[in-house]
Amino acid sequence: MIKMEEFSRTEESFDVMKHFLSCFVLYFLWYFQGLTMDVILQCAFGMKADAQNNPDDPAITAAKRSINGSALHRAILAALSLIPFGDKIGRVFPSLLTRDMKDLMDIARQIVSMKNQTGSSTPRKDLLDVMLLAAAQDPTMLDSKTMTVDEVLARSVIFLIAGYETSSTTLGFVCYSLATNADIQEKLQKEIDSVWDDESKMPSYETVNELPYLGMVISETLRLYPAAPFSIRTCKEDCILKNLKVPQGISVTVPTYSIHRDPKLWPNPERFDPERFSPEAKQSRDTYAYMPFGHGPRNCIGMRFAQMGMKLVLVRILKKYSFLVSKDTKIPPEVTLRIALTAKEIKLLIKLRQ
Repeated sequence: MIKMEEFSRTEESFDVMKHFLSCFVLYFLWYFQGLTMDVILQCAFGMKADAQNNPDDPAITAAKRSINGSALHRAILAALSLIPFGDKIGRVFPSLLTRDMKDLMDIARQIVSMKNQTGSSTPRKDLLDVMLLAAAQDPTMLDSKTMTVDEVLARSVIFLIAGYETSSTTLGFVCYSLATNADIQEKLQKEIDSVWDDESKMPSYETVNELPYLGMVISETLRLYPAAPFSIRTCKEDCILKNLKVPQGISVTVPTYSIHRDPKLWPNPERFDPERFSPEAKQSRDTYAYMPFGHGPRNCIGMRFAQMGMKLVLVRILKKYSFLVSKDTKIPPEVTLRIALTAKEIKLLIKLRQ
């Protein structure tokens, strides 16, 4: 919040998306991307990092390398996704997929070794603790159902990669959507004020769950800017969908971004309208018209974790500050695809509430 106050005292716009281009951009990037990194590293690995103030920490550097990857690694992944049997090649040569994760995996192995030697020093378990406990030999389970330490580490790294840029990017799009819809921002701030009236206390889990309009704002942001603009699933058995035969083994791409902007499903789809996610509106709509986290047994494992984290961040910011459009704000934002759907830049002003 200290960094936010520094921004609010300036008359300059800041870019919530760009990476390390000026001191103002740097501070705000650290607030979202650094904050997200700190939360996930501590919850997934038990690492007490400080990405917001120390971006050169070895754990932070290794995590960012795992997430961003080298140009060669991205080219390999793109090639494997296009050629026939690319998934089989990846399974035979897993190092092609994990080469940029080595440093983070090494750090995680050191943490596992330390945990095994000293045991957990706190009753609050991180994700790594929980999975290591599940990986321990259980006489009631078949050996094939237990996880190896490497499998535990791989799942922790995936949790980090899937959650880092998606959460920070969505927060940026929420800020943009509120800045360009002042009436919606004001309504959300009134809801926050009505539930959280004591700033001396941190907002609790119960407090956040009393903010339905906040959830509607985040949902509408994810409709317009889904962090995962498409998902790919492999057909497990021959089936027919609307007279189209889908053979076993074929990969099917679900175009989430396009579905979310289909005017047949969403009237005036380019308009930002959180009321689309009122209880009544959701009941009147096909469940599969909205799927930023996927659907079914393979939907996003970190969905609730990500939503709770974003809500806590937004509650604290909007209690004290408002976002405004600046002369540099691009409307609509120019979106691009990296690991997640993001924007090349989103420049906004921030103002201390009266």
